[in-house]
Amino acid sequence: MKNTLVVFVVLMIIAGNAFSQGVSINAVGNPPDASAMLDVSSTSKGLLVPRMTQAQRNAIVGPATSLLIYQTDATPGYYYWDGAAWVPFGGSCYWDRDAVNGYLFPLTLTDKVGIGTNSPGAMLHIKGETDDNSAYSLMTDNNSGFNLFSVRNDGEISFKNYTFPIPDGTANQYLETDGSGNLSWTSPSSSPDLEAVSVYMGSDQAIASGVSVKLLTFNTEVYDDNNNFDNSAGNYSYTCPSDGKYYINVAIKPYPLPLNTCVMLVISVNGTPLKYMYGQQANVASTVASTVDATDILQCSAGDVITFGCRTNVGSITLYGGRWANTLNIYRLGD
Repeated sequence: MKNTLVVFVVLMIIAGNAFSQGVSINAVGNPPDASAMLDVSSTSKGLLVPRMTQAQRNAIVGPATSLLIYQTDATPGYYYWDGAAWVPFGGSCYWDRDAVNGYLFPLTLTDKVGIGTNSPGAMLHIKGETDDNSAYSLMTDNNSGFNLFSVRNDGEISFKNYTFPIPDGTANQYLETDGSGNLSWTSPSSSPDLEAVSVYMGSDQAIASGVSVKLLTFNTEVYDDNNNFDNSAGNYSYTCPSDGKYYINVAIKPYPLPLNTCVMLVISVNGTPLKYMYGQQANVASTVASTVDATDILQCSAGDVITFGCRTNVGSITLYGGRWANTLNIYRLGD
C-alpha cells in the first residue's frame, strides 16, 4: 500500500512538471486557458480564499505581493498585499464606514476632502466648474425638495427664503429685506436713534390775549443733529425724520401776569393740538415770571410736523427770551 502511494505521488509530480504551463480544475475535463497557470471553472461553485481576522492577516510573515485573503472583521472584504501594505480589493480605500450607525468618513480623519479640486485647502473644499450663474457649487434641500442653502458659482448665496446680494455694500450700509426673501444694501436716511434738538427763543415775544394760538418763535439752535427743526421766520417747526416715539419738552416764562391770567402752552402735530398745559395766576396780579412747561411722548410718522404755540385769556403777556428763560428739547426714543 505504501509503495502504491509513493508511485502515485511521483507520477503526479512528473505530470505537474510536464504540464506546468497550466492547471485546470473543472467538472468536465476542459484544459486550462493558455493565459492561465490555474483555470478554475464551475457553474455551481466558487473559489474560496483563506478567511481570517485583521489581526491574523497582519500576522502573516513576509506576504508575497498580490497575496489575497478575505478579512472577516473591522472592515470586512477582500484585501491584497501591494508590497508595502494590505489594500482593500479594487484599489486604495480612503473612506471608512460605521455600518451600525450609517456613518461614512475619511479613513484618515486628518485628510482633506476635495470636490472639483485635487488640492483642497480645507477639511472640505468644493470648487465650482464655472464662474457664472449657470450652476451651483453647493446646494442642500429638505425632504420635500425645498432649497435650504445654496452657493452659486458667481458667489450668490441663498439661505432658505433669503438671497444675499453679490456686490459689497458701502460703509455703514445695512441689509434690508423686501419681505419676499430678497436682501439689498440700504443706506440709512439719517441717524434717527441719535436724533436730538435743542432750541430757544433768542428774544422776548409778545402774546396778545385772544382765542388764537400764537406760534412760538424758537429761532436759536443749540444743536440739531440732523437739521430737522426749521428755525426760519414764520416756520419754527420740527419735521419727524422717521416713524417712532418722540420725547418733547417745552418751557416758557411769561410776565407780567394780570389778575386771573391763564397761559396755555400747546403742542400740535400737523396742525392738530395734542397737548395743552396751563399756568394760572389767580386773585392777585404779579410781575414775577413763572414757568409753564409741557412734556409728552408722541408716536409720530415720518413727515409729521410738530409746532408749539401759546395763548392767554386776559390782557397781553411777554415771554422772556434767552436760553435761561425758555427752551425746547426733542429726542427720538426709537420705534
